[in-house]
Amino acid sequence: KSIRAANVEGKNWKEELDVFLPNYRSTPHCTTGKPPAVLLFGRHIRNKIPVPPTSTPADDIPVTVRQHDRERKEKIKSYADDHNRASSSDVKKGDTVLLRQPRQTKLSTTYDPKPYIVKEKKGPSVLLKRPFERQIMRNESMIRKIPDGKDVADAKKRGLQNCGQQVSEEKKHEKQNEVSIRAKRARQPPDYYGQS
Repeated sequence: KSIRAANVEGKNWKEELDVFLPNYRSTPHCTTGKPPAVLLFGRHIRNKIPVPPTSTPADDIPVTVRQHDRERKEKIKSYADDHNRASSSDVKKGDTVLLRQPRQTKLSTTYDPKPYIVKEKKGPSVLLKRPFERQIMRNESMIRKIPDGKDVADAKKRGLQNCGQQVSEEKKHEKQNEVSIRAKRARQPPDYYGQS
């Protein structure tokens, strides 16, 4: 921006850049919380921007900067995880999973119908194997766990319980609506229709 402004004003952009850079270097950075000049030289440089007195000694600056940087990164990560609805994977060794396949036709399924078995997991990478086929390694975002029989039974049981609770809540809500009917005024057609 300063180069563009200097160009519009007809000034030498190199001289204007020399005015801009000390101001930029003495402004605190949002990630570190400290100005770049303080991190580089260990002190504030003299320029037109007023500098408040610092309470942290020069020896503690790297510690506070690392702590501030860590806090900012955690804040950014939590925001991104919430925004993208990220969740931890519950896939473990021995699970049966389906692998996402490339879309070949508009009728093809998202996942390959033949299941794989998880042989090993290292971070987000999962080693998959089918009987009589070679092993493949994929990211865990490419797989979908097939629920066990116990998981399905528990889900059905929870679903039936939730369904019963919803029906009872709907009945309560209907009863409340019936009781809270307001009285209405008696409406009559206007006199100019001749029906008075």
